[in-house]
Amino acid sequence: MMENKNEKYDSDIYEMYKLEIARLKRRKERNQKLKKYWFFYKYRIIYMFIALITSISLLNIGFLKTLLIWILMLIGFTFGSWKDGNVKTLKKLIKFFKKY
Repeated sequence: MMENKNEKYDSDIYEMYKLEIARLKRRKERNQKLKKYWFFYKYRIIYMFIALITSISLLNIGFLKTLLIWILMLIGFTFGSWKDGNVKTLKKLIKFFKKY
């Protein structure tokens, strides 16, 4: 009688183990699909998010305030890239200031 309970207990543990392994495999497959999707569509996703934020800003605070926010963000991005030592940004800044 005791052996039947132990066997049932072992069987239950084995089933739980199998379910957990299957769940981990599904999670790994889902993560791989998401990474693959992100690799192919990351710029579409990013720019759609930017467009969404811009459209919400335009509707809520108006064109000029939204334009000011984008200009300040561009200045902040440029300054941050310059402080990071990004060579491309430095070349673009030098070219821009030589032009004007």
